[in-house]
This record gives sequence, structure tokens and C-alpha cells, in this order.
Amino acid sequence: MTEPDPALQAALQRALLQLREVIGARPVSIFIDPLLGDPLAAHPDTVQCLASGAAVVQSLPRIHADIDAARAPYLIHAPSEPAAERLINASVDIALREATNRMPNGYRGRCVCAWLPDDTAPQATAARLARSAAVIAPHGRAHPFRYWDPRVRWHLPRVLPPGHWQRLRSRLGNWHNITPMGQLEGLPGSSEAAASDETQDQRLRFDDAAWGRLKDVTLCNKVLALCPQWGIALSNSLPPLVEQAINDCRSHGFDTEQDILVYCACALTAHPRFDRHPAVSAALKEARTMGASLQHALQGFDNSFWQQLSASRQSQNP
Repeated sequence: MTEPDPALQAALQRALLQLREVIGARPVSIFIDPLLGDPLAAHPDTVQCLASGAAVVQSLPRIHADIDAARAPYLIHAPSEPAAERLINASVDIALREATNRMPNGYRGRCVCAWLPDDTAPQATAARLARSAAVIAPHGRAHPFRYWDPRVRWHLPRVLPPGHWQRLRSRLGNWHNITPMGQLEGLPGSSEAAASDETQDQRLRFDDAAWGRLKDVTLCNKVLALCPQWGIALSNSLPPLVEQAINDCRSHGFDTEQDILVYCACALTAHPRFDRHPAVSAALKEARTMGASLQHALQGFDNSFWQQLSASRQSQNP
């Protein structure tokens, strides 16, 4: 039998209270992404609510040929929150466990992505959310945009061009999700989704620079996933620091994933500009000239060196 987790239970109660306040007397749709699994679908409370008619499944229109129908996102729509209370409770519990890596058997999916309290018909909500996922990558390529994954949504206000973020936010409406820190968060200024002209091409279009920043979210998340192992707590201030470290690493000519992970570990645990230390700078230049890896460049520096750099962090001048 699994031991109770007081921290998880406290977070669950906070999130449920906040979500119920947001929902009020309105219907609510739960956004589900079954790409890596769907533990909510098999939950007894989900099965019971769907069987009783307290909730219904609403599929999203086909987003892109690369998203298989069996793994396509969908909504679970509950016309009445009280009638679907146990389903909603289960969805928040799973979302928190997903966000804080408490799911069993190495599961790393994010099936419960968001809750949308909204009086709009679920078919219209599903169509609007599907349209928001169709974007144009550089050189005119259509591409699916998985904005709904909480690990991606967290970065969007920072990495999207301001106009793109404003347009996406207006389409998502009253969107609430669990952050990677395990907290319920609504979009800033969220409200009912703005109406759009469906006769016009509303797809977001990305140039190379904007697309590159969006693609780097995956790499940034790999670094963030390692931060707890490095003794660094997740916070809203951390992703910009990771993004800066990634860019600094590339500026030295090191651009493999392993190089970037090593660089970020040094920047986040020792000193953000460790590369400016004369000995480090010389080692980086030599390794780049030789075509060696960043790890090879730094192998000559022992723990005492990194501890001294960490102690000098306040001066920001290694």
C-alpha cells in the first residue's frame, strides 16, 4: 500500500479549492493528451461519470497527419461540476502526480493538460483548440504545435513573439493548468475565448529565429528535469537562466546536447559566467580548436575549483 504523501495531499487540496472557485456554476472541459498514456481514461471515477452521462468525450478535429487518431488530444466535458466532482478530483490528482514525477512505472506523460470552465458548446471549444495547434513553420511547412503540454505552456509567454502569444492566449480562453512546480495557474488575464473569423487563415507563422526558440523548449526542459538532481528547485525565474546558458554554450561553438547539459550544470551550480574565468576560457578555446567536447575541455578542473567559483557567485566576476 502506498504511503500517504502530505505534501501532495496539501497541494491537491489547494488546487481543488482554487479550481472550484474558478469553475463556479459553469460547465468545464478537461483537456487530455494521451500521447504517452492516458491514466485518467481508465480511472474508475472517469468510467463511472462517462457511463452515467455526467461527462462526455469530445474529440478534437484532426490537427495534423503526424498525430495519430489513437493518440490525438480530446476533451472530457462535464456540464455540471457537482455531478462530475469525483472525475475532476481524479484529474487534478493525476495532473499533480504527473507534474511532480510521482506517477508509477517510470511514466513521464502529461495526459491531464488543462481545465477550461466555459459556457461554450464543447464542439466549438474543441474546434477552436484544434485550430490553435496548426502553425506554419519556416519555409511554409505546416506543423503541429503542442501548446497544451504543461511543460511547453510554461515557456510560451517567454519564447513566443509577443504578438503570437497574445493571439494564442486570446484563443485559449479560460485555460488553467498545473505548472511544473505543482501549482494551479490560469493564463494571465484569461477570460472567455475571443471570437475569430474562421474564413481567414488564423495560423501562427514562425520565422527561423522564433521557430528556433520554440524548438529549444525541449532542450530547456531536459536541463530543468536535471535541476533537482543538482540541488536546484524549480521556479519561474529558472527557465530564462537555462535559456541564457544554452545560448552562451552555443556562442563558444559547442552545440551538442551533451555539451549543453554540461555547460548548464556548471552555469547553474557554480557560476553563470564561469566561462569568463581565464583558465576556463583558454580551455574552451583549445577544445574548440581541437574539435573536442565541452566535457573534455573541463575535465582538468577539480571540485575545489568549482567550489571557489560558486563562492564568488555574488561578485558575478569569476
